[in-house]
Amino acid sequence: MQTLLHGLNLISLCTLAGGLIFLLLMRNDKFAELNAAAQTSQRRWLLAWAAITVVTSSLAAWTLGWPTGILLVRLVELFALVILLRQTDLTRVAVPGAVIALILLATQSLTSRSAHLPDGIAATLADWFHLTLASTWLGGVAMLLVMVWQVWRSRALTLVSPLSLALDRFSPLAIFCVLGLAFSGIAQAALFLKSFEALLTTDYGRTLSIKIVLFAVLIGFGAFHQQVILPRLRLALLNRKSNEPARYSQDVARLRISLLLEAGCGAVLLLLVGVMLALPL
Repeated sequence: MQTLLHGLNLISLCTLAGGLIFLLLMRNDKFAELNAAAQTSQRRWLLAWAAITVVTSSLAAWTLGWPTGILLVRLVELFALVILLRQTDLTRVAVPGAVIALILLATQSLTSRSAHLPDGIAATLADWFHLTLASTWLGGVAMLLVMVWQVWRSRALTLVSPLSLALDRFSPLAIFCVLGLAFSGIAQAALFLKSFEALLTTDYGRTLSIKIVLFAVLIGFGAFHQQVILPRLRLALLNRKSNEPARYSQDVARLRISLLLEAGCGAVLLLLVGVMLALPL
């Protein structure tokens, strides 16, 4: 039960925080039409995950024995977030929403294993950085999926160009997050694993090994978007022919399915992190 709570709490928190950071990333006039089209779906998505986070945080605090102060800070932040999300224009809440996201992630790091290490402050900051990168990447993928789904449903050709630009903007950030996660993940593993052999001889190490494999799969999805989907969309935009609407629809559909699979792998990865938090070292 505790393992499941750890995982569900991480999924809800990272999805919500990453979605809020994604709003800040997309706060640009280039994406105005795309943001307007997807705004209702994005608001519902974020409100749903805020509600789920309230439930998982409360259950986790009650079951895992978190300090009351951490839970209260998180609940106040979530209440403020719900009020912000009721604004007509989500771009207006991008900055305060991102600040709330970072504070929410900080409350999670304060309950992590790193916070109980001898060098607690540095280790907790490193955990917060690692969690922020993971949320920005995986939560951003989830929000991008909401956006792509809206484009696919509307079949509006005018949204394909800003969608391509949105992918162009998100891809470099995703690459930065992947590199940062790789380095910070190695550093964190070194803190908790006594030897390389522990990757294969302990439950914690074997779970970490599976996590590494899933991480590689997620990188593969990102490479597919960058090297296959984006060039196809750009080519379709440059060569406007009579059959282009069908091609747009096919490419966006492929992107939708790929992002859905990537988001699913990301959820499994976060569940594994929850398992690792419950396992002895």
